Amino acid sequence: MENELPLIAIPFDKLPSKGLPYPESAKIEYRTYTFGETKMESASSGSSVRAVKRALNCITTTGMERGNITILDLFYLGVLIKMSSEGASEFNMPYMCWKCGYEGEHKFSQGDLDFKDMDESIEELPMKVVMSDEKELHFAPMTAQQYIDLYSGKFNETFPKNKPDEVAPVATLIKNLKGYANAYNYLVNMTNPEDGELINEIDKMLMHEIKPLTLKCPNTLENESVCNADLSLKLEGREALLKPFRTRETSIKSRIFYGNAPQHNTKRVRPDGVSTGSGTE
Repeated sequence: MENELPLIAIPFDKLPSKGLPYPESAKIEYRTYTFGETKMESASSGSSVRAVKRALNCITTTGMERGNITILDLFYLGVLIKMSSEGASEFNMPYMCWKCGYEGEHKFSQGDLDFKDMDESIEELPMKVVMSDEKELHFAPMTAQQYIDLYSGKFNETFPKNKPDEVAPVATLIKNLKGYANAYNYLVNMTNPEDGELINEIDKMLMHEIKPLTLKCPNTLENESVCNADLSLKLEGREALLKPFRTRETSIKSRIFYGNAPQHNTKRVRPDGVSTGSGTE
């Protein structure tokens, strides 16, 4: 029988979207990765679609469909799942300075994460606008399911080059035209420049995401000056490599014992009297 992992509820005000796209009575909870999922996540160089599906599999929703979580909220939840799965409170993120080539690691914790919120003028969703042809369009952020559909090839026949282009993700924002192809074709065939400006503005207003971690490059150069280049480390997406920061290597190794010992003695001592465990006297 499988052991059920505990669920961690996340308040809507702790999400990048602030819960604006979801029913007030809805609830979102997540669990950590299993050992097998952790290995697949760390070893996989596969598609972002598989990573999104893996994160969705760790989420339980009440009062809404799981696939209706916005993709940008899901990217944040994916970071939380990674962090909680590692069982560490602090993490290192490797980086390379764009200016001097210095390779280092930046330590951070969950409390260091900050968001870019949706435009403060948005009071509820969907946003509704009337285009120059008098067609009313309704807009809301791309959902996780739309991301999966778009980048798994479901709509490839819609696109001139049989793969998503720059217009493709913007078309997912339109919620009231029946069928994705209709939304995409409507945008592609727009001729009024002001309509294009309006769509771009709506896209910006709906953006919500984790802000990159920022720091100054600490590398000391040959002339003994400090590089101080501005660095921006993106936490979202598969390029974000999070490494748990551990202060005591023995904290896990102390659970290992050897041979046919009848029990696990956490205070085992080597012949030279140096303790090999963390137990008490």
